[in-house]
Amino acid sequence: MNFFIAGKQKDQKDNILLPETCSETTIEAYRTFRSNLLNLQQQDALKILMLTSAVAGEGKTTTAINLAYSFKQAGQKVILVDGNLRNGVIAERLNISSDQRGLSNYFKSKKELDSLIVQAECLEGIDILVNGTIYSLTSDDLSTGTIQACFNTLKKFYDWVIVDTAPASVSDTLLMSKYVDGVLLCIRQYVSAQDEVKQTVHNLKNAGANVVGTIMTRVDLEVEDQIKRLYTKQ
Repeated sequence: MNFFIAGKQKDQKDNILLPETCSETTIEAYRTFRSNLLNLQQQDALKILMLTSAVAGEGKTTTAINLAYSFKQAGQKVILVDGNLRNGVIAERLNISSDQRGLSNYFKSKKELDSLIVQAECLEGIDILVNGTIYSLTSDDLSTGTIQACFNTLKKFYDWVIVDTAPASVSDTLLMSKYVDGVLLCIRQYVSAQDEVKQTVHNLKNAGANVVGTIMTRVDLEVEDQIKRLYTKQ
């Protein structure tokens, strides 16, 4: 199953999904994307979604933020989680203090999750768990039991848990992928290499991940055939 999301290729940076920064075409694409996921949720009990990619720079963070915002607009209770423990940028993108504790602090010191959750002014109504202030986690800190406990706890209190991660070549991402309900692979138009994407899907499945779809990012809306396929589910 593929989800195609609009975003102009020529843009220098991705925009958060707000009326003053995004076109109506982009907003409508996310609405369609959201509808597909809501339908999928009814079929497969999908609540925790991880976004990853083959390589860096394919639009994971922007898509994760926008998807969380779109779900919130539909009345869903959402938490946005920065699972990129080494190089997460959600706090920076949403103007949250760099000193804010988050997921890495939970893994390291087993802090209560609710003490680490914050909100950003620009995304009022969405809870956020940033990556945190610890960048030297060990394999013991990232035990499968700890990851599973974290996600199981969040799943009890939210309709959707949206997890932004590092590319799937990073071991942390592959480790987490087994404990989410579904993985979405971001693929940037004209940039992602076919062999890299195939290998990434293979690696995720070998790790036990449920790859539920792909998202094409930075779609060039000036190309007519892309417009025709924009909202197509394959």
